[in-house]
Amino acid sequence: MKYAVIVCPKCKSHVQIIEAGIKSTVCQRCGSRLDIKKLKIWHTTTDLADAVSVRTALLMKLDE
Repeated sequence: MKYAVIVCPKCKSHVQIIEAGIKSTVCQRCGSRLDIKKLKIWHTTTDLADAVSVRTALLMKLDE
């Protein structure tokens, strides 16, 4: 399975891990429907632990 790390462009405060290849998802924080092809994909990987590390790093940057 391949994972992608995205940031919600609506609330700009939620970073989430999604399955790469899906067409849309919902922000877990603000509830906005997100069209994946319009989003910036920050990172893709087949290793879930790697995706979690990138997500954590991005969350720390957003909190600065």
